[in-house]
Amino acid sequence: MKRHYYILLSLFIFCTITTGCRKEIGNVPEPCPSVYYWQTQLALDSTERAYLRQHEVGKMYVKFFDVALLDGRAMPVGTLQFRDSIPAGIKVIPTVFITEECLHADTASLGEKIATRVKKMTDSEHVPNVSEVQIDCDWTPRSRDTYFALLEDIRTRLKAFGWGMSVTIRLHQLQQAPPPADYGVLMVYNTGNLKVRSDHNPILDMRDVEPFLKHLRNYDLPLCAAYPNYRWQLLFSGKDFKGILYDENLSDSTIYARISGDTLYQVIQARTLHGAMTADYDIHIVPGQEVRVWECSEADVKAIADKLEEVRPGINAQTIIYHLGAVSKK
Repeated sequence: MKRHYYILLSLFIFCTITTGCRKEIGNVPEPCPSVYYWQTQLALDSTERAYLRQHEVGKMYVKFFDVALLDGRAMPVGTLQFRDSIPAGIKVIPTVFITEECLHADTASLGEKIATRVKKMTDSEHVPNVSEVQIDCDWTPRSRDTYFALLEDIRTRLKAFGWGMSVTIRLHQLQQAPPPADYGVLMVYNTGNLKVRSDHNPILDMRDVEPFLKHLRNYDLPLCAAYPNYRWQLLFSGKDFKGILYDENLSDSTIYARISGDTLYQVIQARTLHGAMTADYDIHIVPGQEVRVWECSEADVKAIADKLEEVRPGINAQTIIYHLGAVSKK
């Protein structure tokens, strides 16, 4: 737990130090220490609340719902259930994740549905301090025109509420023209392919970031950066990826044998893990399979944050940690 706190603390100190740096292309509104909240229920435990206080977090980017393709139609799914309230003084940025496949379906009324749904949720749950919505999508050149048109529609509707709009930017999207938005959050995590067994840390590795840095300096949209604070337990059978395990007790020596430090384990006893994958279905582990554990050290994250600041002065004036839910699990 403490080591992960130090990662976060050092980044937030870095954020404060660099706030006065020269910005090449615009500013992020009201930069401050920020976090993503990416759970299906809003329910903050004592550890998370203590973390928010300790680091003086001023913004929470809270996922309100996903938009996915169901029966050929783009529909909201996975709507956030409010079991708790956001601590006073923290600004909430409702965030909506849109799957890329939705952009190949009919999107004529999607912008209205998204804006209206977010507004109804903020009103019904009495969410305070909302002045912006963030849209998250792993769009590609093939879906770019549809996505940008959708963003223009959403942005116009949000303006009617007096709200702004930001977007997420993945590293590969830096090669494209920027989307229409007030600013972007560069996602400096999930930089590798978790399904490929290699020595690259799929959460964050400079070797995966480096090729895109040449596009960063002159990217024509105000940017801030989001950095990782989570762990992956990846299950492999030989070279074949089998899934992600969540909060599995790898120290249980009746099920797992430690192969290398805290990073590699072998399954020695068959077991069924209930709801252990993102799709919330069972996964069966069998002897001979291996679990590879990946996370990022403070030094790893800081080195990449320093490099991004060198290339794009001011990008760390606001840093966002992904994600708050991981804090209480360390």
